[in-house]
Order: sequence, then structure tokens, then C-alpha cells
Amino acid sequence: GDEPFVAFDCEGLPEVVVRAELFGYAVGRAMGGSPLRQGRFELADGGTLYVDGVDTLSPMLQDRLVEQLESSEVVRPDSGKRVRVDVRFIAASSRRLSGLVAEGTFRAGLYDLLRPVSIDVPPLRERSADIPLLCERFLREAADRQGKEAPALSPEVLDVFKRYPWPGNAHELENVLHGMVLGQRSPGALGPRDIPEPVRSAAQPDGGRTRRARGHDHERNRAARHRGDAARVRRRQAAEDHQDNAQYNDCLLYTSDAADEEDSVDL
Repeated sequence: GDEPFVAFDCEGLPEVVVRAELFGYAVGRAMGGSPLRQGRFELADGGTLYVDGVDTLSPMLQDRLVEQLESSEVVRPDSGKRVRVDVRFIAASSRRLSGLVAEGTFRAGLYDLLRPVSIDVPPLRERSADIPLLCERFLREAADRQGKEAPALSPEVLDVFKRYPWPGNAHELENVLHGMVLGQRSPGALGPRDIPEPVRSAAQPDGGRTRRARGHDHERNRAARHRGDAARVRRRQAAEDHQDNAQYNDCLLYTSDAADEEDSVDL
């Protein structure tokens, strides 16, 4: 529909920036323009606010978020005026919040608000049936960026993709396909020669080791930042898909581990 969908990734940002982005901030006169910058909660009024990296919020911001979700009101920083907002709140985490609550680093009250609904987001290596559909979408997007018609994939390419463990999940698949479209050698369908050599090599049989074991090996050798990026892409897509099926003022939490464990949801 026409309802707004506002997304914000707070992971790695300073507390003052996250607070300003979520709840708004007043602009000094020297900067000119409007004295108020609306936060993401106000911008999402009547629609959905998707916040990734909720597990990285400071205790102070967790408390502020609890107050916001319970009152459904935004306190404008320029005037102190309370403005009621009608927002469907969806949060995503790359760590299990139940464990953080047990450690005392995540507020139990916020966890209780976020956990009524459980949504599992498994890693791509366990969803090989989704690969053809994802390829179709990513090829179309990559071709659009290059201003040309989307190429097809040969059955041999799909076979390699289904054997590859995809430690970077959907984000890695998207990047691989983008590179294949960019470097396509000849017109027609993309073939095995167009696949990057590391992907071809990792998809080869290796003495009977399982795809799951290969996936864990690759994940341990991947940078944590790359895994986190992939998880964030996956969670945001799930949130966008869910937008039309939830009621306002609902709170949902997507959890997908970006480390060596399986992706899961802990609500």
C-alpha cells in the first residue's frame, strides 16, 4: 500500500547518532532551516519502522525504546511536545537476545515487548530451493543497473550454486551475480566459465564432507563484517515481506546469527 516503510541500521553508530535518528533532534539556528528534524518514529507514522542491530543499543537507548513502544508517543526535542504515532515496529538482531538478557546486557522489558512472534530466517545453504528465485531477482536488478536485458543461467550454473555453501548468504549471491553480469564474455546464458573461480572450487566434491561442514569452514574464514552485512540484507527483506501482514503497534523481532551458528529467531 501507500504506508511508509522506514528502515534504519543502528549497528556501529554512536549512541548520540542513533538517538537523533530514531527520536529526532533540534537544529541550531546557525545551521539554518527548520529547527526540528523528525526522527524515524515520526517518519514511519501510519506505517512500519524497521530497526536492524537492536542488540547493539546502549542501555539508555533500550530504556528509551521501551518508553516509546509502551506509550506510542514521541517527545519532540525542540519543544518537549508529545506527539502520538501509530507505528508497526520491527526489530532485527544478529545475536540471541535471550542470551544477552541472561548476561544482563539487554533489558528484559524490551525483550518481552519484542518477542511475541517468532520468525525463522535460516542460512541460504539450507534453502537451496530458493536459489533460482533469488537468482532471477538479482540478475534482473544487476542487468537494470547495466542498462541491458537480464541474461539467463544455464542449468550447470544453478547446479554449482546449489552445491556451494554460501557463507555470505543472499548478499554474497547477489554480489556474485552482479559480477557475472558485469563480466559476461558473450551473449546468451551465463555458464560455468562465468562463475568466479573461488565459488567453483568450493562447490567441488571434497572427499565426502557435507555441505554444512563446508559452510562452517567458510564462515570461520570470513570477516565478521561481511557476514553481518549478509544477515542484515536477509532480515530487511523478511521485514519488507512481512509489512502488509501485521497490525499497527505490533512489535516483531528477526534474529539471524551472523556467526558460525545457524540463523534463528529468538522471540
